[in-house]
Amino acid sequence: MSKKDYTLVEDGYVYCTKIKHWRSGEYIYPKTSKYFRFKIGK
Repeated sequence: MSKKDYTLVEDGYVYCTKIKHWRSGEYIYPKTSKYFRFKIGK
């Protein structure tokens, strides 16, 4: 898994402004929106 910068947690989703790539260690930013959205839990 990659390390994530958690900016907002809401209704079972995590919104992240950037993600650190697990292999290269470089930060990845969303191209079309302000946040990445990840579903957490079930």
